Order: sequence, then structure tokens, then C-alpha cells
Amino acid sequence: MLDVLLLVVAALAFAVVSGANDGATLISLSLPNVAFRPLLSVAILALAVATVPLVVGARVAETLARGLVPFEGREGKALYLAAVVVALVVTLTLTRRGLSTSLMLALIGSIIGTGLGRNLGVDWGTVGHVIVIGLAAPIASGVLGLLVSRALAWLPRGWRNLRLVGGMSFLLQSAAYATNDGQKMIAIFAIALGLGPGGRVLVAPWSQALLGLAFGLGTLLGIDRVARRLGLEILHVRTLHSVSSEAASAVAVFGGALLGAPVSMTQSATAAVIGAGVSQTFWRVRWEQAARIGAAWVLTLPTAVLVGAVLARALMFVP
Repeated sequence: MLDVLLLVVAALAFAVVSGANDGATLISLSLPNVAFRPLLSVAILALAVATVPLVVGARVAETLARGLVPFEGREGKALYLAAVVVALVVTLTLTRRGLSTSLMLALIGSIIGTGLGRNLGVDWGTVGHVIVIGLAAPIASGVLGLLVSRALAWLPRGWRNLRLVGGMSFLLQSAAYATNDGQKMIAIFAIALGLGPGGRVLVAPWSQALLGLAFGLGTLLGIDRVARRLGLEILHVRTLHSVSSEAASAVAVFGGALLGAPVSMTQSATAAVIGAGVSQTFWRVRWEQAARIGAAWVLTLPTAVLVGAVLARALMFVP
């Protein structure tokens, strides 16, 4: 019973950190988009996290819960909890050192590392599938950001600034996040409460409501910090960049969800912002800061794999 309680607490803590990291980033990038006020944007994103999986299912959560590594029985719960802790520690450590990174990458790495450390049987086919799509998504998002930005730039100013365009792009991005990246929180709850027949992740309204509330709280707590950070990084984001990045990253992340592959929305949105900036001029982008973020992404996966493997192996000697 204690392992279930700890996993539920970990899921809620993970949701708060996801809000402070992912949600705050998405809201901060959307600030130039005047379709919604910031508080309304937070509410929309949190509502999407809570409700969209009830409609579309939790295919990405199933990949994270059992597709990469089979976590079975009581020991499986304890090891998954260890993987969650490793993902949080790696993400927070890199962030405190000024290297903004992705919680999704950290969780994927820690799951793989835990499986290696305890010889749980890592499904390398699924791992390869996830890594390839995870690498392709930011690239596709960057290209789409460039193309969407140029397309919008050709429209008459009155059309380009319509609130409807910005509103639709943000709603699309929120739904995409809930369909893919946001399901890492659902996977933790699923391990805690047990998987359904055939290893299916069962999505319950009460657990989704808790995750949505925790995610929204984390987003509110993280907005100021993330907004200040983004103001010094990558690009001075304007309305055109914001709308373009929302639409482009949503398409890329939806694509990953259709393939059952976890994709980082923060990676995709950041890449889309860079693409939108390049569409106007190459030198608008602060490439030194973009390189730092890229370095953090490169470091995250292997670091999480290593730390996860070491911790899983060390837990063998704990009575």
C-alpha cells in the first residue's frame, strides 16, 4: 500500500513540476498571442491535460508505462518510482545550472536506465522507435515553424492579427500536449493503480482532475521564472513567432502521438520558435543560447540512463 501511495504522491509532484517546466514554457511562448489572457491560457492548458486523454485515450502513457520496460509487481512499482525520482533530479539539476531541458527526455532515459540496472528486459525496438521520432519531431517542428511563419507573413496584416488565428493555434497546441507529452503524468498514476487488461492504461476522471489541478498550479508557479529566462534566450518572441510555433509544434507532437511515441512539446515548441525566427532573418535568433539548450537536450537522455541504472542497481542491496 505504501508503494501505491508514494507513486500517487510522485505523480502529483511530477504534475506540478511538469506545469512549472512545460506549462510555464508554453504559456510564456504564447504571451505575444493576444487571443487569451495568461490566466485563461493556464486554465485552458490545464483543462486540456485533464480532459483530452479521457476522449482520445492514453497510447503514449502506455508506451511509458510498459512499452519501453515491463514494470511488473510490487518491485516494478518501486523501480518505476525510482525512475520518476531520477527524472525529476536530472531535470532540476540541469535547470539550476542554466541548462533548460525536457522532463519527457529525462523520464524516458531514467526508465531505460532502470531497466538496464535491474535487467528487466528493455524493448530495444520500441526504444529505437521512440528515439528516432523524438529526434525527428523538433526538426520537423522547426521546419514547419519556418513555413507557417512565412505563410502568415504573406497574409494581409488584418488577417494575420485576427484573434481567431491565435486562439485556434493555442487550442491546438494545448490538445497536442495533452495527447502526447502530458501523458507522462498519467503513466505514473497507471503504474500506481495497476494496468488494465492487456496492459492498457485506464484513464479515470478523478485522477485526471487531480493531475490537471496540480499541473495548473505548477504552471502558475513557474511562469515568471520561465518568462524572464525566455526573454534572455533564443529570440525576442513576437505574435507571428508565437502563433507559428504553436501551430507547428502541435502538428509535430500530434504526429508522435499517432505513432505512440512520447515527444517533448517544449523541445518542439522551442525548435518551432527558432524556425519562425529564421523565417525573418537568420541573425534574429540568439544562436549561443539556442546551442546551450541543445546541449542540455543532448546531455539529458544519457545522464538519466546512467543515473537510473546506478540507482536501480544500488536498490538491489537495500533490504
